[in-house]
Amino acid sequence: MIKVDKVSFSVNDKELLHNISVEIPSSEITVLIGENGSGKSSFLKLISGVWETKIGDIHYSDVDFKENMNKVKEQTGFLFENPFFYESLCGEEFIKLVCNLRKNKFNKDKFNNFVELFQIEKFVDIPVFELPKGVKQKFGIISVLMHNPKYILLDEPMNGLDPVSVKILKEILINEKKQGKTIILSTHILEIAEKIGDRVIIIDKGEIIFAGNILELKKEQNNDVLEDIFINLTGGEKYKELLSLI
Repeated sequence: MIKVDKVSFSVNDKELLHNISVEIPSSEITVLIGENGSGKSSFLKLISGVWETKIGDIHYSDVDFKENMNKVKEQTGFLFENPFFYESLCGEEFIKLVCNLRKNKFNKDKFNNFVELFQIEKFVDIPVFELPKGVKQKFGIISVLMHNPKYILLDEPMNGLDPVSVKILKEILINEKKQGKTIILSTHILEIAEKIGDRVIIIDKGEIIFAGNILELKKEQNNDVLEDIFINLTGGEKYKELLSLI
């Protein structure tokens, strides 16, 4: 479980997150949804340790994140919305480098299995800077999963993926959940939340306006359509005004 307690975060006096408190259970897939700029990426960067938490506390399975950051990071895989690559390396060399940086032995069989799953065999020896965006995304996902992290944090992981690869990634995450992993992913695709999410966190203007079971949310809102619920909770009147312009 990841527990976030009264966390706020600002950059240049602009508050990006305000008084965030939430518990994220193990063995579940929690989906972050919100408009662009709502705070989803900021939330993931804070709980992954990319940004330092100055206000509030974060605990990983009762371990204080600030005091045990290196230990927690060893057990965490984080995919940025725009993953960083050493572009002169080929795909396999990049994965080997990531494994080396994490002090994990490169497992060729595991790597080949991911490559086959994502159907990128012909791209393995091509420099990253020559790869299509979707293939880069697949190598980014592989780099996160190779070391078998206990905590999997993914920021818009479906970006650039073809429909088959989206389906494969969903099945991989469901399998990881069955192994007891704590999985958090942000997405603009509400269907993803409905298909594989156990819980949803809705962030609006840097604040959590709902966190809980998706079925409970639908029951509470008396609505089975997550898209309608999201719109109503994050400014229904604004959307009505926009629709009137069509």
